[in-house]
Amino acid sequence: MRDKWSDERLDDLNRGVVDGFNRVDADLREIRAETGTGIGSLRGEMNGLRGEMNGLRGEMNARFEHVDECFGRVDARFEHVEARFDALQRTMLQLGGGMIVALIGLVATQL
Repeated sequence: MRDKWSDERLDDLNRGVVDGFNRVDADLREIRAETGTGIGSLRGEMNGLRGEMNGLRGEMNARFEHVDECFGRVDARFEHVEARFDALQRTMLQLGGGMIVALIGLVATQL
């Protein structure tokens, strides 16, 4: 290694460093431009997807409303079946009570 640096060698080194930084700056500017273009493109796609998602959300809400209507009809049918079971239970109790009264009457007439 040399012990002394001449002005000419220092100027060459300085030019090399400046050139290197200029290349790095140019590369960074190019990357920023590409990134900006890519981000702009992504924003456009996201806006398009947002519209599609809103449409899908509306369609899903309509389908859920239809399912809710179907469950409402099923609930009404179950209420009807429940009412029929209640009527059947009352009839069975009345018949059972009538049979008990008839048996008690039969036993009472036999004594």
